[in-house]
Amino acid sequence: MKQLTLGIIALLASMMVMANNGRPDYQFDEFKSIDSFRSSDIKGWGRINDQVLTVSAGANKRYLLVLTRPDRDIAFSHAIGVTSNAGRVMARFDGVYAGNANIRVKIPIKYIYEIKGKDQFEQARALVEERALAAKSAGE
Repeated sequence: MKQLTLGIIALLASMMVMANNGRPDYQFDEFKSIDSFRSSDIKGWGRINDQVLTVSAGANKRYLLVLTRPDRDIAFSHAIGVTSNAGRVMARFDGVYAGNANIRVKIPIKYIYEIKGKDQFEQARALVEERALAAKSAGE
């Protein structure tokens, strides 16, 4: 039964990828979607892949930032820049850029999700990796 369930999940993920022109769909109903957060909350950051980042906002709180497209420079960056307006980072308006790039290109933030605790963080990482793998498999 467990294998059947995993198979159905993989099939659905593949179908979502195919509907998205071979690119992973990083829209998550599992997490609380938010429109914005205070830029002063940013304490650090991490990279899940070239299109999905995490921003630390304290001990047990993070934000998952899904960019509109991958940014290859982020993989080699030690710092990122995040734009904000009136002290808030907003989805569909603000963006992220790699701090070490010679030419800084802002990649807009498509979605922001609030991630609470280590369990949700690990779940988010697994979902991102699963959808990226499904997109890669569908593209072959």
